[in-house]
Amino acid sequence: MPDTTEHPQPTSDAADLKARIEAERTGQAFVYYKDADARQQILLLDPGAERLSVGRRGDQDIVLAWDKQVSRAHALLEKRGGDWTLVDELSQNGSYVNGDRVNKRTRLAHKDVMCFGTTRITFEDRASTEQIDSTARSSEETWAPMTPRDRDVLRALCRPLVDDSSGLPASNEEIAAEVALSVDSVKSRLRAQYERYGLVDLRQGEKRTRLARLLLSNGTFKPHDF
Repeated sequence: MPDTTEHPQPTSDAADLKARIEAERTGQAFVYYKDADARQQILLLDPGAERLSVGRRGDQDIVLAWDKQVSRAHALLEKRGGDWTLVDELSQNGSYVNGDRVNKRTRLAHKDVMCFGTTRITFEDRASTEQIDSTARSSEETWAPMTPRDRDVLRALCRPLVDDSSGLPASNEEIAAEVALSVDSVKSRLRAQYERYGLVDLRQGEKRTRLARLLLSNGTFKPHDF
């Protein structure tokens, strides 16, 4: 006998993208992820909300019941000083942002990818990007232009994000190999850019990702540069 049971079908990439664009138009921050049936789920973050819970238990705000690597009460999204942050709830397998394990409260930036168990949840808040762009434009006015070598380093940093905006920037070792510089030289040139764009106080993984996304969004690099 043929199987006549109806199985939910994953939504198409085009439909998923359209749904995310519509979410962006609300002007609210939101998160999106794929559920157990590979269907995209979008949750708008109410501007008046202060806290959202993430976990496998049914009373959580974001329920990841299908992911056995997620703890019953896994993590919290909390608003602090107008920004959304992530706090791990001492989960068994930990929480990650852009591949870095969260050991303390971590401020979320536009397009940051959180991982809980095997589930990836992307945070979007275009308003925060506009604020960073504004700060960067002000900083640019007081700095000399980048040298060609600086551009080589930054181009290599950004390259992995060109085809995958949710990916991770190149490591110092990968950059050094591509541009034929020492790792120390790469670190020094990136450090200058962190200062240039006001990213020094962020944790290492976050400032690398923010810098790369900023350079791709503010016109420093164009598609033909890659």
